[in-house]
Amino acid sequence: MRPLRAIGPLVAALVFADAPVHARSVEPVSEVDPIELHWDAPAACPGADRVREHARRRRGTEGTTRVVARGTVRAIDAATWVLELSLEGEGGREDREIRAASCDALAEAAGLLIAVAADPSRASVGPAVVPPPATPDAATPVPTAAEPASEPVTPIAAAPPASAPPAAPTTAERPRRRRVSGAIRAELGGQFLRLLPRVADVTFGGALALRMPLSRVEVRGRYALAQRVEQGGLADVGGVIDLWTLGASGCFAPRWRRLEFPICAGVELGAMQGRSFGVQEGGRARSLFAAIPIDANLIWSPIPRVGLLAGAGAAASLVRPGFHLRDQALLFRAGPVGLRLIVGIELRFP
Repeated sequence: MRPLRAIGPLVAALVFADAPVHARSVEPVSEVDPIELHWDAPAACPGADRVREHARRRRGTEGTTRVVARGTVRAIDAATWVLELSLEGEGGREDREIRAASCDALAEAAGLLIAVAADPSRASVGPAVVPPPATPDAATPVPTAAEPASEPVTPIAAAPPASAPPAAPTTAERPRRRRVSGAIRAELGGQFLRLLPRVADVTFGGALALRMPLSRVEVRGRYALAQRVEQGGLADVGGVIDLWTLGASGCFAPRWRRLEFPICAGVELGAMQGRSFGVQEGGRARSLFAAIPIDANLIWSPIPRVGLLAGAGAAASLVRPGFHLRDQALLFRAGPVGLRLIVGIELRFP
């Protein structure tokens, strides 16, 4: 049995430690095995196939969930190896750092942690490995007591050696679940029902998001490209109108595997700007715009740090700006509601 003084008790308690990796070998997920493994270790250490085999032996056959595992093994000195393991699943992300006397022990520990992440019901059934007690020093004989010459001398047996206490497990960093993360998004959209003069217009926007397990909070910005509107059918007289807004939204955002379903509502404020053309004295005007946006989105994450978004929603106008040329009839007034479609990409951190 190989000496595992530092890792022995740790394997039983290893359900708890934190760090990102860049894998050298990748084991993809499949319909049968939901574990996606990225493993980076020296050539002398077990490979990704060994780690996956450890995980398969320990996880259950029912109730397993998808897990993305990334592990990096490196040697600190001749007697100490370090594993940095990141586990990302439905419950969020956990980063751990584990030390042991051999990289074989680290591979087995990684398999146990991955199995528990894929099937949390296995957390209490992992086999505990108790290290052998340290070899005690040779017993020192106790000198016999001296007796009178007329009496026989009886030797006193040496006291049995005290058992050495088991080696203390290597201190590992306590687990820290990442409950909150951030995201930044860029998006392209279409807006309908005459919030600007045409029936449809093109918008550009973005958002900063704070992501939590079942919700998110977003700060959003959007700009709608300028559009021309003519006065009374005169092609060379009218105005050019555009719109920008800033807003905040709160979202209920349940997740399932690689999908997230944010349903959001909030408020947005901005300015609708108009510039006249074809008149003797041109001018500019600006008016407050306010609306309540409600939208539903779908975000698919092909890799952990990237999300692809598609969504639809509506914005009910609280303030409807209107414009007219001097001494002329109304040129344009924003519609009471606008429909929106968007697509976007978001990058997540940390």
